[in-house]
This record gives sequence, C-alpha cells and structure tokens, in this order.
Amino acid sequence: MPTTHTVVSTTQTVRSGFLDPTAMPVAVIGPGDTVRYPDTWTHWGNEAKLGMTFADREPLRHRYPHGPYSMLGPVEVVGAEPGDVLEVSITALRTIGWGWNSFPLGVGALPHDFAEPYVHYFTFDEARTTAEYVDGITLPMAPFLGVVAAEPAGDEQVSAIVSGPYGGNLVLRDLGVGSHLFLPVQKSGGRVWIGDVHALQGDGVVDQTAIETAAEDLEIRHSLHEDVALRGPLGETATAWIVIGFATSLDDALVGCLRETIHWLAAAAQITESEAHPQGRLPARAPRPHRLLAASGASDLMTLSVADRLDILDLITRADDAATRRDADGYAALFTADAVLDGAQGTHPAAGLRDAVRPIWAAEGPATLHLTLNPVIGPGRSADEAVVTSILLIVDPAGCPAIRTTAAITQTVRRTGSTWRIARRTVAAASVCSGMAVETQDNRPSSD
Repeated sequence: MPTTHTVVSTTQTVRSGFLDPTAMPVAVIGPGDTVRYPDTWTHWGNEAKLGMTFADREPLRHRYPHGPYSMLGPVEVVGAEPGDVLEVSITALRTIGWGWNSFPLGVGALPHDFAEPYVHYFTFDEARTTAEYVDGITLPMAPFLGVVAAEPAGDEQVSAIVSGPYGGNLVLRDLGVGSHLFLPVQKSGGRVWIGDVHALQGDGVVDQTAIETAAEDLEIRHSLHEDVALRGPLGETATAWIVIGFATSLDDALVGCLRETIHWLAAAAQITESEAHPQGRLPARAPRPHRLLAASGASDLMTLSVADRLDILDLITRADDAATRRDADGYAALFTADAVLDGAQGTHPAAGLRDAVRPIWAAEGPATLHLTLNPVIGPGRSADEAVVTSILLIVDPAGCPAIRTTAAITQTVRRTGSTWRIARRTVAAASVCSGMAVETQDNRPSSD
C-alpha cells in the first residue's frame, strides 16, 4: 500500500543553493509513495524574513555563495535505476502567508534602467487565493514549485540555479497542484531534490524573481516507470505536455526544444519523427504515452479537438460581448437550461439569469467593457464537458482607460448537440481597482 512520509526542514535536510551528492537520503520510499513537506524554508537557509530591507538582505547573498534556494533532499525511490523515469506529481501545495519580489542592480532584462535595488513584500489571504499588492490591487495566486531535480550523474555539487536534462531550476509556472514532471533517472534511487516555492509568476522572471515564498504544506507523489527512453524533463498538466530545450542561447534552445518534442512525440504516439515534425503530420491529440511510460495509468489528457477549443473560446468571447452591450437576453441564450451563475451576489439558476445580471451590469457604469484574459481550457467530467479558468477585466474606457474590477472566473461548459453552452459560471476573488491604466486592445485569442 502507498505510504506517506514526512520530511521536515532542518540544517541536516536542507542545502542552500546546491544539490549535494554526498547527502544522506532524507527519505527512502517505495514507488507510488507520497512525501509531505510541512515547513519548507525561505531563501538563504530560512533567513529571509518578512519586512527586511534590501540592505538587511544583502549580507545573506554573500553568506550563501552557492545561491539562495533552500533545497530539500534527496528522496530515494527504491528500485529506480539509470534508464528509468520518475514521475513527480504535486498533490498539495499551500504557501506560507507572505512572499516577496526583488532585484539587485544590473540584472534581469533591464539591467541599466533602475538606479536603486528593489524589494516588495506581499501578504496572502487565509485561503491563499490572492496576494495584496499596492493601492488596493490584488493578484490571483497560482503557487508552484520552481526547482525539482533528479540528481545528475557524477560526484560534483550541482548549482540549484541552473537546469538541464535532470530538471533543476525549471521555474515552470505550470508545475502547480495536479501537475506531473517526468525526470530521467541518472543515479540509483533517483535522488530527488525540491525547493524554491513561488506564489505567482508570469511566463518568465524579467527581474529575476517571481513572488518568492515557501510552503507550509507540500505533498509530492513519486511514481516509477522502468526502462523508459526519455532524454530530458517532460511536464504534464490537464491541458498540455511541456517539452524543454536547454542551450546557451534562446535560438539554440528553440532548436533543441523542437528536436526533443519530435523525439518524444514520435515514441509516445508511435509515429515517425518526420510525421511528428510540425511541417509534417501532427496527430490531433497526442495520447498519454502508455508505450513510452508503460506503467502510466489512465490518461489525464482531455480529448477536445482544435475545433472544440475554438468554439469554446468563441463562446466566452460572445459572453463578453453580450455583457458589454448589456444584452441580457443574448447573454442568457449562451447558458444551458440548467445553468447556474454563482458569485458574490449569490447563486442564480438559468431561469433568473436575466434579472440577476442586469443590476450587476448597471452597478458597473454605463459603458464598461468586459474582457477575458488568459483562458485555460481543462478537462470536465466527461468528453462533452470542459472547465475554463480565466481572468475577467471590467474596463472603463472613459477618460484615461482604467481597470475597474478584476475577477477570477471558472466556467463549466457543456456540449449540447453541436453547440457549446455555459453550464456553470463562478465569479471569485473580485477586486476593485483604481488609477490603473490599460490599453483597451483585444487580448483575446485569435483562431489564426
């Protein structure tokens, strides 16, 4: 039976900034077991504290010359040998109550644009859904694990700042709860290290940090896939496979990433590498690779076609347009007969939808725009359902364009005949903003 092991952070279980090949395992577990980390540390050996000035923090950077990340590990999985693959699945992640973003001088994408170093602290709500920023602005949290590594071959220390075929500092915001990371085993036991918890990050870290934090509860399940020809880290979420290329330049990394994608997809889908090349034939849906990962369970991947996805995005766009026009009848027509609208104003069935939305729209003002950003389509309970998460902006175009409100939206959409309709729309974490300028260009996805 699978077992849960607990690993606490101590000076014996944590290495600051590197993977240590001489470290004794913090846990020896069986395939399928879960490791719970109840108290991961902040950077610099847990010496990063809420409210420290940049000057207070500067000595820490010199005290820990290997790097800031508090690395926990290694965890050894019985039976894991070179040539196998470990599947690292994040099953729970709750951050501590605060985090920070910072940059020293001369770093990031704009190394010469700022005359002073910077640090800003964020506090999180009890539910760990929002981070307080400035001037009443809140940000929706999306915690993930920045560094996950299966220790590479060799006897030398490896910096936790870098990454490679073994994993490492991947900083993929997709590696949150429900995600899976497949790592090639290079040493007996796999020797898995973790660290660098984030509360929120964009597609990258242009100033070198996200919202850095730590975890008061982190749980990871370790599954073993024997004799698998995987050459580098492979991520899986409910909606995507993520293949990674490594190089010293972005141009070379792009080429490497494409080659790794072709290699993996050809093996996983049992097609030729020519067929896997984007200019050749791509299957509409790549399966969860049972043949490549022979021990994998049932597919987590949803089975929506590209046409379905475009229809769902069009549905959401039409809902935005109807709300912007204050067309309650047109808006209600986009919902199923048994639909539910759920939010701060209460829960409303489809029959009362028109009466529910009219006062909500009236309170926004006469000419606000509804814009949906970053829609992510995930699996529903059946092949005819999907769940879409997104951010809704209520924009006032009068005068200086300003974001009036932001809200996190979760929608269950259902196929009815040949048409997609909204079966449930939940509005959560709404925030009222002021003085925030935005361009009112349409940022919604195109079908090109």
